[in-house]
Amino acid sequence: MHPEQPSDPPLRRATLGGRTITWVDGGPPDGPCVVMIHGLPGSHRDFRWLAPPLEAAGVRVIRLDMPGFGGTEPGSSNLSRLAEHVLARLDQLELERVVVLGHSFGGPQALLAASRDPRRIRGLALLASVGLRRHRALRNFKVLPLINRGLATPVVRGLLMNTVRSHYRRAGFPKSTPDEAIRQSLRVVDGVDFRLINNALTAVRVPTLVAYCEDDRLIEPAITDELGAACPAGPRLRFASGGHNLQKSMASEIAEILEPWIRESLVGSPLA
Repeated sequence: MHPEQPSDPPLRRATLGGRTITWVDGGPPDGPCVVMIHGLPGSHRDFRWLAPPLEAAGVRVIRLDMPGFGGTEPGSSNLSRLAEHVLARLDQLELERVVVLGHSFGGPQALLAASRDPRRIRGLALLASVGLRRHRALRNFKVLPLINRGLATPVVRGLLMNTVRSHYRRAGFPKSTPDEAIRQSLRVVDGVDFRLINNALTAVRVPTLVAYCEDDRLIEPAITDELGAACPAGPRLRFASGGHNLQKSMASEIAEILEPWIRESLVGSPLA
């Protein structure tokens, strides 16, 4: 269920490593903090419905635009480097203790970051996250390396981009999605490394919330059930309906569980 109004704080800009980065920051500055990482393609706006009930309850909600999305300039599409980018953003924002939340392909980025900095990242929330093996949507992308090579070739780029754009629209993404965001999405997806994700999960020691909807057309429930079983203890939220973007469709229901859990997670002692 949506809150009555979405949250759209002013867009903030800075530079990191010589590139422009953007994000939004809502709620009380001294409140318990959650940092949100969007999926592909996406931006900080993916969480504009989940943020309001959290902010109203006194939680500081920081929503990042990852490299190549929103106003953040493109950078590496390598999963490990994207996780390091998340940690660099925490440095830039001078955050000492946070919960990190990832949706869809933002999930493994959040997971890897949590595995590398448990002293600062005290809780991990995964919403409709990519799991430990290929889900149904990825199994249909066997020709993705060829598509990415084609999009890098000027002579075929235009015609191929028309086809890719149509596919994204049929999948439910808005017509306003920029072509470069689509191309960056394909590069990140092509570089997903499930061995890296599995290895990182063995190092995750922080409480972990896992949530999904049974009618998700992209990631089947079995994938998320396996992920939830392998993650450290924490809330497990399963909704009958709501689709892949449950951070929008089930925003109020998730926030009701997420808000007290964020506070509880941040009270705990840092792990070695």
